[in-house]
Amino acid sequence: MKAISHGVHTVGASTNIKWQEGAVPTHQKENLLQQSGCVLWITGLSGSGKSTVACTLEHSLHGMGKLTSLLDGDNIRHGLNCNLGFSAEDREENIRRIGEVSKLISESGVITLVSFISPYRKDRDRIRSRLPSGRFIEIYMDVPITLCEQRDPKGLYKKARAGLIKGFTGIDDPYEPPLDPEIRLRAIRSDGSIRGPEEMVEYILNYLYDHGVVPRPPRSDSEDAVSEAVSLEMSIESNSHTSSSSSSNSGTNALMSGIVVPSGAAIAASSSIRTVAFSSDGSSFSSSSSLLKSGLLATPAGSGGGIQIG
Repeated sequence: MKAISHGVHTVGASTNIKWQEGAVPTHQKENLLQQSGCVLWITGLSGSGKSTVACTLEHSLHGMGKLTSLLDGDNIRHGLNCNLGFSAEDREENIRRIGEVSKLISESGVITLVSFISPYRKDRDRIRSRLPSGRFIEIYMDVPITLCEQRDPKGLYKKARAGLIKGFTGIDDPYEPPLDPEIRLRAIRSDGSIRGPEEMVEYILNYLYDHGVVPRPPRSDSEDAVSEAVSLEMSIESNSHTSSSSSSNSGTNALMSGIVVPSGAAIAASSSIRTVAFSSDGSSFSSSSSLLKSGLLATPAGSGGGIQIG
C-alpha cells in the first residue's frame, strides 16, 4: 500500500483534493472493538457458495460479539453500482468501487466480508495493493463448474447455455482463479462428498484466530480437536491437489500446500504460525497435535518434510 501524501493533489478527474486523516486512528478503534479491521474477499464462480459462506461466517462472528459488514455482489448492484452492466469495463469498475468501499469500512476496525465473483485477477490484486499488508484476505471458493451448474440457484447457467445471457463468467467469459489466496476452500472432499458451509467457516475462523484478527474463544478439548480435524483434512487435500499440478507451477504449489493448524502443533522457530509436516503427496504427516493424540485422526504410515505458509 502506497503512503498517502498530505499535500493538495489531482486524482483522476478530481483536482485540488487533500487527504483528511480521521480524528480517531484505526488502531484505537480496533482496541475498542477487540478485533483487527480487514477485508475478507470471497471470490468464485456463480453458485460456488460465496454468499452462503459469507452469511454463515458473519453469523458466527456476530455471535462472538464482533462487528462486521457484509457486502454482497447483487445487493451492491441495487444501489451504488446500479448503473454498471457486465462488460469487462463495467466489471472492472464494479470491483474498483466495492474495493474502495470495503477499504474505508475496514479502516474503522470492522471485519468486512465481500462476496463477489470478481473474475479478473488484476482487479482483485489492485484491491490488495490498496490495503496494508495482511489486511486483505482472499478466500477462493474452489468449486468445479459442474457442481455450480447443478446448483444454479438463479437459473443463470441454463440461460447462458441457451445463449440468453452473454458474457457469463465460466461459460463465455473467463474466471481467473487466485494464484496464491490466503484461504482455498474446496467444496468436494477426497472421497467425493460435499463439504458444507459450516465446515468451511470453521476453517476460516481458525485462520482468523491464528492471524490475530479476532481472539480465539475458550473451548473444550473436544471442540478444539474437531476444529483441528477440519483444518487438517482440508489442508492435506489442498496439498495433495497442488502436488499433482505441473512442475512449472512448483513455486506456487509449494506455497499453497502448507497448512495452518489452530492449536497443539509445534510452532516454527521463525514464525508464530503453527504447522504440520506431511509428505509431498499428502499421504503422510507428523504432528504433536492433540488431534492425533485424541485418536480422532489416525497418522498414516510414512514420513515427509514440512511445508509452512504465513
